[in-house]
Amino acid sequence: MSKGSKESGFEAILEAISLMNKEEKETLISNITKMDFELADKLRASMYRLKDLQFITPQMMSEFLREVKVESLGNALKLEREEDRQGILAKLPKGIREDILFFIQKKVPKSQALEAHQEVMIIYSKMIDDERLIISRDDKLV
Repeated sequence: MSKGSKESGFEAILEAISLMNKEEKETLISNITKMDFELADKLRASMYRLKDLQFITPQMMSEFLREVKVESLGNALKLEREEDRQGILAKLPKGIREDILFFIQKKVPKSQALEAHQEVMIIYSKMIDDERLIISRDDKLV
């Protein structure tokens, strides 16, 4: 199997995991751990992705913004791909977007950006586990 197909398969697994609730994630990771500990460990480390913020509702985004510091989010977004960063910024109210852009453009040591990313990810993953944030790439009305 080529490296590219392994990576795309891993990304597909992450996509599926991001749509599961907490119990389903735990069950899947537990089952994978029994078969391949390294894969399970890699999945655990990668299953919460800040780029998925672009797929939450405006109400959830408001709740998330109440939990995180604007400066921390701006510094954390420095580490995201430009395309993902723009998708997240597009979901933000104009005033907050401008504040976050200020921090994105402000030069800081990479260690500070990494620390901010870790801080934001702790809040983000907890909110997902508590089902206060639900990632949905499907905009269909039901």
